[in-house]
Amino acid sequence: MVIAAGNDAMFRKLCDVLGLGLENDPRFASYAARCEHHAVLKRLIETVTLSEPVDHWLRVLERAGLPTGRVQDMAEVLRDPQILARNMVLPVTPRPGGPTFTSTGCPIKMSTLPEVACLPPVPDLDGDRAAILAWLAQGT
Repeated sequence: MVIAAGNDAMFRKLCDVLGLGLENDPRFASYAARCEHHAVLKRLIETVTLSEPVDHWLRVLERAGLPTGRVQDMAEVLRDPQILARNMVLPVTPRPGGPTFTSTGCPIKMSTLPEVACLPPVPDLDGDRAAILAWLAQGT
């Protein structure tokens, strides 16, 4: 799980939600101090968060308005509903006799451009040479 409390107000809210009681501790009074004492702060937070399952803390922290998220392995990422909804995992059209596989979609989304649902097949090695040379020649 990742918790983001990148300013003093969010840190105070995190301390309150987790019941840490660190609001007046000089080691954590500012962002710079928290960075300096990161290892100690990490242990203190983990002492609390390890007491309940990740799903519990995700609900609690999200309800409190603190940015948080689950750390996922690649298999989980590839099944994540948000990743799939954003077309970030796309099938690649196989070449005849070639393997079927998936690739990453473009993270840049523009409302005026159509969304790509499937990537074209990968060209053979050096297969686009003539088209590329012709395109380059146009610029001269």
